[in-house]
Amino acid sequence: MTSFEKKMSALRPVWSKWDRTNAIIGWSFLALTMFVGFWVAFGTGYAPARNALFQYAPLKVPVPGRTVPPFLPLYLRGLVCFSTVWLVMLGAAVQNYFGHFQGSRSIYLMRRLPQRWELARRCLGEPALCLAGSFIIYLLTGVTCFIYYWFRTPAGCLPPNVWAWIGG
Repeated sequence: MTSFEKKMSALRPVWSKWDRTNAIIGWSFLALTMFVGFWVAFGTGYAPARNALFQYAPLKVPVPGRTVPPFLPLYLRGLVCFSTVWLVMLGAAVQNYFGHFQGSRSIYLMRRLPQRWELARRCLGEPALCLAGSFIIYLLTGVTCFIYYWFRTPAGCLPPNVWAWIGG
């Protein structure tokens, strides 16, 4: 067992086994799902708005005065992905807690350990780490979406106060 596996096993319930392959597959699946889900949520709002900027008569011509919607509402559509992960991790924490009530996995033993927060760490550790990782993925994907939003929107079609959502 490597040092990383020992650190991760301290965040998991005693009765669960740490398997590196399953963990890598699970984390990769979570990251890919978050990334794709966020881009789909962002794209379904941005693509129609960008296409509405143009008239497709004989040629593609920009319509004067039309702008794309501000970035923040499009960005917040991705919270659906993050909230889904939040609900799944809440379910994992509940499953970890109630797993201590089955068979010889005594909740009584966990409660009388000298480390006061051992039960909470074992039940909430891995879901909290997963939530932190998914929030970082959410922020990084938001940055890439903003770069896409900034460079793909034609000149003059951005909203008048693009930076208002960050207080600028």
